[in-house]
Amino acid sequence: MTTAPPEAIAAIVGGYHGAPFDVLGQHPLADGGRVVRTFQPQASAVSVLSGGERRPMEAASADGFFELTFPEAEEPFAYQLAIALPSGQTYVADDPYRFGPVLTEYDLYLFGEGNHFQLYEKLGAHPIEHEGAAGVSFAVWAPNALRVSVVGNFNQWDGRRLPMRPRGATGLWELFLPGLRPGDMYKFEVKSRFNDYQVVKSDPYGFAMELRPGTALGIGIAQVASLIPGVSRSGATIMGALALGLSRSAAAEFSFILAVPVMLAATLFELAGSPQALSADRLPVLVVGFLTAFVSALFVVRAFLRFVSLHTFAAFAWYRIVFGLLLLAWYLG
Repeated sequence: MTTAPPEAIAAIVGGYHGAPFDVLGQHPLADGGRVVRTFQPQASAVSVLSGGERRPMEAASADGFFELTFPEAEEPFAYQLAIALPSGQTYVADDPYRFGPVLTEYDLYLFGEGNHFQLYEKLGAHPIEHEGAAGVSFAVWAPNALRVSVVGNFNQWDGRRLPMRPRGATGLWELFLPGLRPGDMYKFEVKSRFNDYQVVKSDPYGFAMELRPGTALGIGIAQVASLIPGVSRSGATIMGALALGLSRSAAAEFSFILAVPVMLAATLFELAGSPQALSADRLPVLVVGFLTAFVSALFVVRAFLRFVSLHTFAAFAWYRIVFGLLLLAWYLG
């Protein structure tokens, strides 16, 4: 039995909750006591470490939402999370959602006035010590966002895992991440209030950027495996991206983005060998076919990205294995 509303859990898990600090972290209960909630989709189990005790949390959903009640606790208390992975590895981390805001009310006032002349000291990413913990403070302005998250190698570029705190009507979002250090790669994932638009953006206040070739080269090398007969181009791209630490949705996006120049080049190559295909009587058919393919792909790609953000690729792997075995049995039979 969870203490959080089911719709709030669904919003956190689905990556569209605009006020994560209302749900995650430590909160008082109406009947007394306190509750700690966390979202760890990568974990097989999570425990709360506090006062020398280790208490296992209960899974409130199958998607990695955990919580634990402390009926005896009357005041806020310090704690850490022990996160167990399916591989058997366990690590201990501070919960970002137990920390208060870094931006002050005066910062918000000056920003709203347009008179904050040291924004470069507040926005972006800054190593600080906050409430006794060393880490990095992130802040960004995104006035039309439904949700903004910090993504990086430290959370497999999964935008659902570290949503930021909105600061009222200012359009500012902030989050303190304990344990991070200068040099860790990151970006901001922004989910718009309009048209379900979502994008990963570089930090305009960043002190440094990753030099080429970085991630793109690694994924490009993985894609070379598709030259082997029978190897899926999209499968090789996705596996390469996952190996480099990207989230499932980001890996799938890479696959679709890289498909555009590949398919365009293949189309131009075919047209070069068949110039009659561009004749006046066939051109309308090509245009209709292009528009139909574009619109259908738009809906399919969006649905696919939404699916893989909530589920693994296991279903697709089993489909290929079973289908391949059936084809092999038919061929040998």
